[in-house]
Amino acid sequence: MTTGVILLGLLFLVVVATALSWVVLRVPRTYDDRYTVRTDDGVDLALFRLRGADPKRYPVLLVHGMGVDHRVFDVMDGVSLARFLHARGWDVWLLDLRGVGGSRRTAPRRGGFDDYVVHDLPAALGFVQETSRRPRVHLLGFSMGGTVGYGWCARHPQTPALASFVALGAPWPADLGPEARATMGFARHLLWTGVFYLDVLAKLGAWFQGLWYDVIWRFLGAPRGMVGPVFRRAVLNASQPIRLDVVEGFRRAAEAGEWRSDDGSIAYDEGWSKVQLPVRFLTGDYDAVVAGSCVEGAWRRCGSPDKEFMMLGPEAGCAQSYGHVDLTWGRHANDDVFPRIHDWFKRHDAA
Repeated sequence: MTTGVILLGLLFLVVVATALSWVVLRVPRTYDDRYTVRTDDGVDLALFRLRGADPKRYPVLLVHGMGVDHRVFDVMDGVSLARFLHARGWDVWLLDLRGVGGSRRTAPRRGGFDDYVVHDLPAALGFVQETSRRPRVHLLGFSMGGTVGYGWCARHPQTPALASFVALGAPWPADLGPEARATMGFARHLLWTGVFYLDVLAKLGAWFQGLWYDVIWRFLGAPRGMVGPVFRRAVLNASQPIRLDVVEGFRRAAEAGEWRSDDGSIAYDEGWSKVQLPVRFLTGDYDAVVAGSCVEGAWRRCGSPDKEFMMLGPEAGCAQSYGHVDLTWGRHANDDVFPRIHDWFKRHDAA
């Protein structure tokens, strides 16, 4: 048997396995409403809604991180922050930032990370307020989505638009450590097209993810923190492209030790120190993507008199240690993570 035949055989097996994984692992989700929201710079964003049963409560807006879309909060039944909150009466909204998920068809303007802060988040917040007819919104940002929240709040430290904020595994860019800086430096060479199509690789490789505790599993989550079938479905359904200009913004802040707007005119530390809204910072004790010190840095800089920092793991009464993505789709997230989010929103709600 020649080498060519062996390679063709392996390629055939990969194609068949990928096709089967798409059929087996794809998990369609339905929502009460889907909206298209136009930003002030002309980009259409997708917003998904699960209508809440308690009309007195403020709505909740969930903002995803880098390399994923809104499905990071809604992987499947039993592993869904969105459905967890909705089952407890919340009016839940899930945003797709420009260039990913339901917003993918719109080519993003190459404006960097601040596109999310200046255009996307305010458009979504305003639409949620107007449509729900509620004056304030609870915000949760996972990973980069939390950093988007930091940036927007720093620009509007006295805003009445937010009732409370939960930052889940969300880094303060200037505090990213040497490992993260090295990874982002490598990404500069990898993302030579300007976009890394992580979603394509995810669809090709989702079928074997979580079969063993491999390097990807070790990087993204804690040991025994995730279940293989859930991990495979999350990888296939939630993965999205990564923009080089966004990665570059984080790298510049990390190397400079100071986080400023993309044009350099705004020092986010200054505005963040004036924030007054209630903020809870949650991070995993085993997070290799966003070290706890990165989240703690945001907590230390925050000027709010009502702020809490919590590292989730056995010492905090959790059933397991937590890495990064298992904060949203971990084995025990329903018991350890989601209730702490619900409780914060409930404590600071209007009802």
